[in-house]
Amino acid sequence: QAIVKFTIDQGGDLRNMVVVSEQPEGLGFGQSLKDALYEAFVAQTIVNGQSVATEVTLMCIFEIGSSIKPVAVSTENVSVFLPR
Repeated sequence: QAIVKFTIDQGGDLRNMVVVSEQPEGLGFGQSLKDALYEAFVAQTIVNGQSVATEVTLMCIFEIGSSIKPVAVSTENVSVFLPR
């Protein structure tokens, strides 16, 4: 699993993405999640009809097989759709 933190700006772009933790360490789960998020659709946050910047902490569980791929994401305040 990996946890990343980032900002979704008013235009819906991802900014300031950092890996908070990954378990087990050193297997690249954090970087894999960051790579997947840059290809993902992340919904903007709308407040009173206006797009606003949002801080997000996202946890992802990975499936290990012939490749490592994210299979589940969890966040409270935005919708994230990872490519399959």
